[in-house]
Amino acid sequence: MRRPTVTRATTIAGGVAVALLIPSLASGVPGFASLQTVPSVRATSASDAGAYGSVSCATATSCTAVGPSINQLTEGFSTDSGHPTAVTWTNGTWGSPAPLATPHGGRTQFLNGVACPAIRDCVAVGGRSVGERVVPLIETEAAGTWSASSSIAPPVTADGQGEFSSVWCASIGKCVAFGLYPSGSSFGAMASVESSGRWARASGLSNGSEGSEGLILPESLSCADVSNCTAIGLGVPLLVSQVFSTYAWKETAGVWSVATEIPQPRGREFIGVAVACPTASTCLAGGAVAHGPDGTLEPAIAVDTRRAWTAARRIALPRVSPTATGGLFTSLACGSPSSCEAVGSLLLPSACHGLSQICTSTSAPTASMSSGGFLGIVGGQQFRQIAIDRAAPLAATWSDGVWSSLGVLHGTKVGAQPATFSGFGTVECSSAQRCLALGLSTVASRDGLRSSAFSVDLLTVRTAPPLVALRAT
Repeated sequence: MRRPTVTRATTIAGGVAVALLIPSLASGVPGFASLQTVPSVRATSASDAGAYGSVSCATATSCTAVGPSINQLTEGFSTDSGHPTAVTWTNGTWGSPAPLATPHGGRTQFLNGVACPAIRDCVAVGGRSVGERVVPLIETEAAGTWSASSSIAPPVTADGQGEFSSVWCASIGKCVAFGLYPSGSSFGAMASVESSGRWARASGLSNGSEGSEGLILPESLSCADVSNCTAIGLGVPLLVSQVFSTYAWKETAGVWSVATEIPQPRGREFIGVAVACPTASTCLAGGAVAHGPDGTLEPAIAVDTRRAWTAARRIALPRVSPTATGGLFTSLACGSPSSCEAVGSLLLPSACHGLSQICTSTSAPTASMSSGGFLGIVGGQQFRQIAIDRAAPLAATWSDGVWSSLGVLHGTKVGAQPATFSGFGTVECSSAQRCLALGLSTVASRDGLRSSAFSVDLLTVRTAPPLVALRAT
């Protein structure tokens, strides 16, 4: 599987971080707590540092993050991506990053997802390059020791090629992985089940007739058990005249459905990139809706109850100064049947926000949203893109079916410099009261872009006011 090279849509502007806000943690308002810098992924350049793709918590005091992340064909092979890395958060403190052993060969190696069914026992999934092919990469931690396990075999028609974006585990040796493989002249979604420590050959999931006219990129997976899961994919338009759409696959008793489109809001495009299911019969899909001539982005959630998806609804933006121009969610997690957290970015005034036809390219880039803060898109001489160059981390809490407690993190830095772009990329909830979110901050320098990872212990409290925030120092 050859990964198309994509021009990054993000442009990091100079300047200082914008003062956003409202009551701080010091005033006793519940909300964000424990802002920390996360040790960087072992990377080949300063701009690669800190790109953790996923975090998983075995308990409320033990979490593991992995990276570097390359989400669904958003990077080419023109540069190294760094070295697969894991770092553990124990009792509120991040340890030293551990470079993971990998199979020989492949200068591009990445980890997009991790699941930890027990402390010091995790599974991480991603891919690695072999020439111009991409093959699955599976890393397994057993009793604190990581090893590159035998890979998952993609569907027979994939000729051994593929990569994984998400993994979920019910217990040690009982997991599900979800990802992408080449299918004819396009790509398809695949899923594999691990039983008693052995991974079955991945099965291709059907796009159905609804997804036959475009490309559906697998994005996210959530399960109640290995035989009952929900996965979503982003329908990427292959022509400028087409629109984005979001599709869902449902696994019931081990059988996957064909992809069904999540209803579009009237006059808008739903760009869904994350899914979380607080119960076996309820799932949330998160991302953004784009509308208007400039493709203004607003954070949005669609809900699936009893196997019927609602159209995505916008989540009201907080009132801040300067006025936020939009927002998007990049990750969802649920700590209980009635409590979930959505994280992403609040967009600040810029000439570079929104979905527009402003880029030209002779290549055919494809797309996905990531903690790097961009969604670069598709095909031919002109392609649509979502560009984000000024943003701040945003979080929202779902309690008993109601969204509240929007929070904005102000003033993140890269070293001593205020970050221009900053956003949450992944979140994990160990309980209804505790979630851990990881993000990435970026700033322009003479040597190019510099990035730094950070984490925030999110305290989700139902009685929180509509907006709470913490000034980072």
